[in-house]
Amino acid sequence: MSLNFENIDAPCEDVKSCIAEKFRRIGLISNEHLRLLAKFEDNPAEIRAGTEILSQDNPTNEFFVINKGWVVSSMKNITGVNTVIDIHHPGDIVGVSQLPYESSPYSSVTATNCVICPFPRDSLDDLLKISPRLSGMFQTVCMIEQAILHDRIAMMSASEAHVRLCHFLLQTFSRLKFMNSDLTDRFYCPLNQRTIGEAIGVTSVHVSRTFAKLAEMGLIERNRNFVRFVDWQRAVKFTGFTDRYENVDVAWLPDA
Repeated sequence: MSLNFENIDAPCEDVKSCIAEKFRRIGLISNEHLRLLAKFEDNPAEIRAGTEILSQDNPTNEFFVINKGWVVSSMKNITGVNTVIDIHHPGDIVGVSQLPYESSPYSSVTATNCVICPFPRDSLDDLLKISPRLSGMFQTVCMIEQAILHDRIAMMSASEAHVRLCHFLLQTFSRLKFMNSDLTDRFYCPLNQRTIGEAIGVTSVHVSRTFAKLAEMGLIERNRNFVRFVDWQRAVKFTGFTDRYENVDVAWLPDA
């Protein structure tokens, strides 16, 4: 089967503010909230693939909203082994984990050509002071992303490689679909095998073999950088996957 994705729009393709669209999909926000959020995307910049926008252990005072493209955040341990901590998509804020610190705890590199919007740490001051609801939604986004990371860590410590990879693909698809409801059963994945391996704790060679195993099991189809879920429900059951963007409770937030 030929997997054709040419007619599928990227997330945030038709919205004025990518971060505002993400918050809107989580819960009700007002026009004033939209205006406040849009300020974070006043200075979009086109960045080529392979560009480091945050450097581990180096001082930084900026965050980045992703409008287009994918960004990979990773950490090197004392022996130089690299581990992918997170993969960021349109609507994500890169650099939130370094908010309490003067230096970034990880490096972030563009995996594709990107459009990103840098903004200084001080810009969060208005959002946190003016709108308790937006402040709570900002925390909600961070907590969702933390839950996604915890799920991946649990998978790495207790599962075989093909289970980890399938779970990782389900996570990635759910994050993309949250921002692009036109996605059905397939998505574009520009990550190379080394990056995927560093995200799930296997070698790049093993990633290739594991993709082949998932295809043999009838769970996915893969054509270059395109992935299709042949049987979504079976893949979910196979991995115990929980979509952390579903059933989010924002009833505790202050009114819009």
